Amino acid sequence: PVTLGTGARSFTDKRITNTDVANLEAQLTLKRDSFEQGYLRDEDLNLTFDINSANVKFLDDLPAAENAVGTGRLTGNSFRVIVDRADYGGWNVDEGLVDFPAFNPKGEDFRVFARGHGPADLVIKTLNESRLELDFEQSRVSGKAEATFELFRPALDNVPDEDVRYTAIGTLSDGGLKSAALGLDLSKATAEIKVDQEGMTISGFGDLGPAPVQFTWRDGFTDGDAPSALSATAIVSPDVLNRFGLPGRAYLSGEVPAEIQATIDGEEVSVANVAMDLTEARLDLSEIGWVKRAGQDGKVSVHYEREGDGFSSDVLFRSDDAYLDGQFTLGPDSRLVSADLRRAYLADTADVNGQITRDENDNLEVALVGSYLDLSGALPGIGALGSANESNGTPLNVTADVDTLAMGGGLFVRNADVTWNSTVNGMQKLSATGNTDDGSAFDIDLDGSLPEGTKIRVISSDAGFIASAFLDLDFLESGRLDLQGTLARDGSPSQFDIVITDGRLRNAPFLTQILSLASLRGLADTLGGDGVLFSRIDIPLTVAGDRYVVTGGKAQGPALGLTVNGYLNADSDISVDGVLVPSFGMNSALGGIPIIGDLVVGRDGEGVFSLTYSVRGSLEKANVSVNPLSALAPGVIRRIFENPANTEIPEAQARPDDEPIPSELPPIPEEEF
Repeated sequence: PVTLGTGARSFTDKRITNTDVANLEAQLTLKRDSFEQGYLRDEDLNLTFDINSANVKFLDDLPAAENAVGTGRLTGNSFRVIVDRADYGGWNVDEGLVDFPAFNPKGEDFRVFARGHGPADLVIKTLNESRLELDFEQSRVSGKAEATFELFRPALDNVPDEDVRYTAIGTLSDGGLKSAALGLDLSKATAEIKVDQEGMTISGFGDLGPAPVQFTWRDGFTDGDAPSALSATAIVSPDVLNRFGLPGRAYLSGEVPAEIQATIDGEEVSVANVAMDLTEARLDLSEIGWVKRAGQDGKVSVHYEREGDGFSSDVLFRSDDAYLDGQFTLGPDSRLVSADLRRAYLADTADVNGQITRDENDNLEVALVGSYLDLSGALPGIGALGSANESNGTPLNVTADVDTLAMGGGLFVRNADVTWNSTVNGMQKLSATGNTDDGSAFDIDLDGSLPEGTKIRVISSDAGFIASAFLDLDFLESGRLDLQGTLARDGSPSQFDIVITDGRLRNAPFLTQILSLASLRGLADTLGGDGVLFSRIDIPLTVAGDRYVVTGGKAQGPALGLTVNGYLNADSDISVDGVLVPSFGMNSALGGIPIIGDLVVGRDGEGVFSLTYSVRGSLEKANVSVNPLSALAPGVIRRIFENPANTEIPEAQARPDDEPIPSELPPIPEEEF
């Protein structure tokens, strides 16, 4: 009767189209009690058929199952179709079932089951077009998927969403997700996927950018616009660390295990908490003299939050000999915009705090204060890389006010004011002022940004300390040092002018021998006792290859004057000669008389009565000689007695390809200083 099964008739009319049914067989048995409950009993009707092709749309907001092939059976109060194959939203259905276990009472649940395979992105397309309105960009997803789908729904025309229950469980192979996190793509993913009316969960393995990752990604369907959640463990790379505001790419090598808890809003991480173990990684901050070796403990925790187009990171790093606590703000390109360094501690290298900002010229400005800063690791390579015209990175302008500044060689500058400029090629300029431990003033300026080389200017009111600290010369005491020069590039000779005023020589080995050979026993004794005072010492120094050359060096004092010409090789080979002038002040007085002075005194720094000397051999075994007859000869004639040392500058040679640039050399172990 046409009034029976109106709901089923309506479903058939509206939902099932394009049908091709064959081999229909039916058996109907009507009895007095067949409709005793108001509907036909199951056993009173048995109708079977084959489906060659059919299209069925179960829900308005989901695609229709098309080209379905299978078999069906209708009974008095139930209906079942077994699907052998079909197409669904671009997927291949490998098996399926549609089961209405009871038409009456009305509103009983029917079940839809399907198993199939197809492109992963079409699942996203289906969810986007459904009432769930997933709003997830389909093109971000790739890979092959297999899934099993099951749906329970009341057999009524209008059903509330909460009365529809469904589950999809699937696997993904060779999957990908563009901009999965931190702007990095997920690739080569193998994952398990679960979707129900509450949301979607994806768990699996893959590569996040260059880093292997194990992840669980969750997105709710009933939580409004709440962001997705990501949990992951990974072996991260330096590029990933840069995304969190950590200096990874330039300073890190090795594997870094990490645990990440993050929320993802759209395509971007909005909040994340990251814990990383840097034990097996190497952190190389050799430009400031600190390296964390692989195998040394190191842990980092990061709290990350997106702010506008950029993001901020609170970073806490701990190791046996380092501690960093700060907040870093980065722009959309992951470049540092500003930082609040609450404390930066590196054992024997730094203990400071301060601020980092970016100025209108896009330069980073760093202002530091603290108790200790060691720049000795940065000084050897200053200006060694590149030239003044290169621009390979963001300049770094630093000012520091520290209690103690270590410059190497045992030199500590107290109450130091420091400024320096760096590029990715290392430190280019440095200026520092303060006082040494004995209260002497100290001032240094280095400029490695010039094409010809690094300009050097050092002023110290304790020349003896500088000579001992950097040249290992222990026979110079006190005095004011003024050093100016250029440390040349590309093997060219380096030129320095060194002036020491009011310095005192004590126990100078070669000078003691010269004075003894010249029968100047009183001066020799003085040199071994209180020392000989020189009001001014001038040393024009040329460094060429392995040779240190002095041309026209002179020392002037009340009791003694001398001149120096010659060289010292790196292999300790020495060749020096000059003139010794006793009682220099009175002895050289005639030098001021025009013409006559030039004849009797000779060159600047000599006197009327002067002796020539020479030193030949090596530092370990030198031959010192004095010509006493030269004391009786006028200045012009005296030159005949000289045996001039070779002060030729060796020809500049290009640096061999296998010879490292100074700034690339490994740091000198502390015990070797």
